[in-house]
Amino acid sequence: MTNNTLTVSLNEVSFFVTRAAVGAGAPFGVAEDFTKAVMWASRCGIDPAVVALACLSRLDASPGSGRMTMIEEGASKIFEGQDGLSAVFGGTALSDFWRLAADDGGSVMARDLSHPLMAAAALAVVGPAPAVVEWPNVRVTFGKDGSIDMMARDADALLGKGPVDISVGVEPVNEELPTGYALTAGDLEAAAKKGVDEGLTVNVDAWAGVVSLFRRCLVPSSEQSRMSGAGAGLVDTD
Repeated sequence: MTNNTLTVSLNEVSFFVTRAAVGAGAPFGVAEDFTKAVMWASRCGIDPAVVALACLSRLDASPGSGRMTMIEEGASKIFEGQDGLSAVFGGTALSDFWRLAADDGGSVMARDLSHPLMAAAALAVVGPAPAVVEWPNVRVTFGKDGSIDMMARDADALLGKGPVDISVGVEPVNEELPTGYALTAGDLEAAAKKGVDEGLTVNVDAWAGVVSLFRRCLVPSSEQSRMSGAGAGLVDTD
């Protein structure tokens, strides 16, 4: 039986996924934010190569999903894409605008967002900020003390690809708390430590897809590029 996985380091994920996102059409700053969210989401049991490739392939196939419109309804800000909303851009938008909305007692929302876990991960990456993140059958609560509680009907609801509407506010929108699957800050911290110590297990084919998008960032070498300093030199004096 063929083993269809390999182990990669966090640095490899950071390097290749960021540049793969640029290859799929994201600005470098957005690509960096997306990659941090992918790495954080791996703590929840999701394959970072699989989710990164899925998000980037969708953006590559539907560039309109990265062209956002923001609608203001009172103190709420709602984000939409021209063809659904890409998680690559949606997660960054929600995390950037949440603090502004919270200061005004408002909320932020994304409609038809793919891979909603990436949005929750983007919020987690920017640092402790009280928030309740909800999408169908999932509630993620960020406490003032940095605590995180993730409640879902099941793992599929938490890790699913959507698209769904997702909201971020101070109080829950839905009264009923999803039950059946839960992750705490302790679970996430243990997974983070394991990732540092042992690396991350990724699907071989998905990783190859990420690397293929990364290669779009490479420029074919030429005599002119070598003369201008591109690539490695013959003598390492750096």
